[in-house]
This record gives sequence, structure tokens and C-alpha cells, in this order.
Amino acid sequence: MTDLVVTRLRVSWLCEGAVRLPPYPGSMVRGLLGHGLKRAVCVMRRDACDGCVLESNCIYARFFEAPARDPLARKRFAHVPPPYVLEFPKPTPRALPARGVFTFHLHFLAPPREFLPYLVVAMEKAGELGMGRPRTRFRLTAIDQETALGSGRWQAVYRPGQPLDPGPVTALGQAPRRPPRRLAVHLETPLRLKRRGQLIRPETFTLSGFLGAVRSRLDDLAWLYAGAPAVSRPFSTVPVDETRLRQARLRWLDWGRYSSRQRQEMKLGGLVGRLEVDGEALDEHWPALWLGQWLHAGKQTSMGLGQYRLEVLS
Repeated sequence: MTDLVVTRLRVSWLCEGAVRLPPYPGSMVRGLLGHGLKRAVCVMRRDACDGCVLESNCIYARFFEAPARDPLARKRFAHVPPPYVLEFPKPTPRALPARGVFTFHLHFLAPPREFLPYLVVAMEKAGELGMGRPRTRFRLTAIDQETALGSGRWQAVYRPGQPLDPGPVTALGQAPRRPPRRLAVHLETPLRLKRRGQLIRPETFTLSGFLGAVRSRLDDLAWLYAGAPAVSRPFSTVPVDETRLRQARLRWLDWGRYSSRQRQEMKLGGLVGRLEVDGEALDEHWPALWLGQWLHAGKQTSMGLGQYRLEVLS
């Protein structure tokens, strides 16, 4: 199995005043991080990175506007999957009082020493822009790093006024040896999958399509960010027997955001709900399904969409 490096961070922002947040803050946070990082590092002051002579060496372009330079990548992707994922607490707060703390997770496919100093500066710049309604300034108060993926153990890597102390590089861990006999998959944020150009709805959902999307994403990330050969598909396996999907309680959830680039409101609906799966069908699919909990599935994962959680059933 190709070693994907993941850095899981817990970030805390302290609001200077009361603030109202959008129903799902993924677009807001990604936008703040992008604007903050560009303000911090861009010396060309261009609106777009395309054609910039510094693009190939720019930390902003790497995380927010990475082009598909390889001919195979250009053929496969209209937009290269970015090397990070956002996650938010459940339930996500809709409002915070003055001096309230907003906490979220960032998962980077890079060693922390490569990006952490830039991330701190980007968040300091973002805090000057403000978040939510009204535009409320905030301060970065803490960044913690999970010591081992999924362990729930955290170590401090940033506190104001103290030196940065990035933790060690972490490879994605191995899944438990055997899948459980019965398993629930909770789709916690809208899952956006397409088949033949059409978004998959509850009535067109299939277990093999979902597992295929999880496997394909892990293979793509291994190719783009871990040096795996383009022809190697270490996570890909044969489709699963659809009869192993014991229960699917899915619904369509519309989520809107404003695109400053396109200057219009956009709908980004997807599937949420719960699946119950026969674990005997998961032998070959189990490692990818387990790992995908931290890297999500489908489209717009950089905003936090496509997040799912596994629950072992008795």
C-alpha cells in the first residue's frame, strides 16, 4: 500500500465580537484561508495564478489553484483535487458570542514542517478580514496535531508567542485487520457523486458506486501526492455485491454558497444519511473504506463535503 502522509490539525479561532455563521462554514473557512495565504505570500498581485512565472514554486498555488501539469492529470482532471480536507464539529454552531471559540479540523497531505508556518501567517491575515455576519475579526489561539491518525490524542504545535513545534510525519494508518460483521456508514456532510455526468440521488445510489468513489479518490491522491505510478491502483478492487447493502436511509440535502469568482449563488447538494452494510462484502474494500474517513469522498472535499463516519454494529 502506498504511504500517504497526512497531518491532522485542530484549529481554534477566538472571535473578537459576536458572529453569525452560515449553515455549513466550509466555503467560508476555505475562502478565508485562501485569501489570507494569498495576501501573505503573493508578490505578483495577480487575480489568477495561471501563467504566473512563480506558480510552480508558490505555496498558495499548491494548495488553492494547483494546475494539472502532467498530461495524464490534464486528461483525468478538470481541477486537481487539492491536498487538504476541512472538517467541522457536529453540530456546527450557527452563532458565537463575543470571545467565543470556533474550532475545526484541517487534514493536509503534506508533512507539517512544509506548510505550518505559512498556515499560521495565513490565519493571522484571515483574522483581519473577519468571518461570518457581521464581518467579525478573530485571532488564531491554538493549533494542535493528532499524534496518530484516529487516536484522539493531540499535542500542541502552535500557541501565540511561542515557537512552532510541528509533530512528526504521520502515514495513514492500517485499517483494523478484519471488517466487522455489520457496519453502519454515516454520510455526515453532502456526498456529491456523479455517474455519466449526472449527480447520484437517493434513488440511483449503489453501494458499488460509493465504494468505487472512495477507492478512486485514494488512488488519485496516492498518485498526485505520494508518488504512486499512474498505472498503479492499489486500493481498487472488483465491485461489491449490491445485496450486501442491507439498508439505506438517504436523503438529498441542498447546501448553497456564494462564489466570489463566479459572482453568483451556487447550490451544492448531496446525499446525507445512513447505510447498513454486511461486513462480509468488505474484505477487499475495507482498507480503503476505513482510510477514507479522513479524506472524504466525492466532490468539494476541500470544503468538507463527502465526510463519512463508520460505526461497528453488534
